[in-house]
Amino acid sequence: MDMIPWQPMINDAPQGLPAGTSQAVHITLNEEDLDWLLAKLDRWFAGRDEISQIENGTSDKQGLSFVLLEWDGCMIDPLFLRILEEEARIIDFTVYDREEI
Repeated sequence: MDMIPWQPMINDAPQGLPAGTSQAVHITLNEEDLDWLLAKLDRWFAGRDEISQIENGTSDKQGLSFVLLEWDGCMIDPLFLRILEEEARIIDFTVYDREEI
């Protein structure tokens, strides 16, 4: 996989990725905070067709909740990642790229 150089967002438009590439974020939080996060995500991303909620649920080992979101063909909004970093209810998150096979 080739590295994609970072570029600042222009006019708050999503940064494009090579064809067939998506970015995803896996968010971990306590079970009691899952409904709170899902409601926020619904409001924040209404009308954003490039963003999909792939899955949400509870982990088997520790009983933590998770949400998996995917940005189709564009990079995840840097502001959204900053919010995840700063929000105390978010235990952890991981960003990764996925290429279609």
